[in-house]
Amino acid sequence: MDYGAEMMVEITRFWASIVTYNPDLDHYEICGVVGSDEYHTAYLDAKTPGINNNTYTNLMAVWTLCRTLPWVTRLRR
Repeated sequence: MDYGAEMMVEITRFWASIVTYNPDLDHYEICGVVGSDEYHTAYLDAKTPGINNNTYTNLMAVWTLCRTLPWVTRLRR
């Protein structure tokens, strides 16, 4: 359990490091990623790879964030 929690914390840190706040839209975004659909790796005519706000990627990031806090709280007791 300790190593699983450590992995969750490190994955959460990763998501926190790549998320950016968009003040124009008043929300956070994850830009320049490739989601589970590896056939769509970039926008048409894009010079760099990556998709912004891939639904699957964003949901998995949120899921990870929501699951990590209870484990950290539980292990601190």
